[in-house]
Amino acid sequence: MHAQRIAALADVLRAREFVGICDEYAENWGLVDRELRHICTERCIGHGTFAAAYPKVVIIDEAYNAGLARSIRNPSLRGFNAQRAVANWMCGEGREAIDGAVFAQRTSFETTEDWLAACLAGHGAVAKGLSTLGGKVSWPTSFVAKYLHFHNADYVIYDSVVDERLRNLLAEAWDVSTVRCQVLDPKSPFNYSNAYFGYLNRFAFYMDAGESVRPGTTMKELDHFLWNRPGL
Repeated sequence: MHAQRIAALADVLRAREFVGICDEYAENWGLVDRELRHICTERCIGHGTFAAAYPKVVIIDEAYNAGLARSIRNPSLRGFNAQRAVANWMCGEGREAIDGAVFAQRTSFETTEDWLAACLAGHGAVAKGLSTLGGKVSWPTSFVAKYLHFHNADYVIYDSVVDERLRNLLAEAWDVSTVRCQVLDPKSPFNYSNAYFGYLNRFAFYMDAGESVRPGTTMKELDHFLWNRPGL
């Protein structure tokens, strides 16, 4: 059944010019993303100091409109700056969580499901830690997914636009309600955003279908296709 679902989605991707749209990525966001990755992995390595974390937080948040000001805000504190609050957390009490999450490499796992579960756990540890910086619980889902992605290209990038388009894409191939990664337990979403949990359940099938159409397709190319999918 899994193979049939992958094949059905692969047919949809071919009909939607998947290969061509992925190839266009290099001409659009490729240069920006290479610079972001260079900043994260070479120029501002690690999270030991505010000076290392803050530039990465600001640039990724603003380049991708990742939503820190929307998801982390504290009206009771005059002049509260979400980007500074996040960077301070990363180089302080959150350093262990962020450093542990960054190194969940895909090649370390035997199956796609196991790797996605680790991706989810890493994302969840960081999102949970950041969720109360604004004085109330809110999930900085989009920012955390993007921040981790630029430190580790294996992390699945996320935002609400690609989430909606992925739901539409999968609906064309099979009933979305049947899409599950068995390792990702829907009964215990206590330390991560439900939005990212649901997205990863779908992305597992999308990723496998994309790689069957265009071997070696990157996470960012998969993301680019969803952003530029014809008909949406």
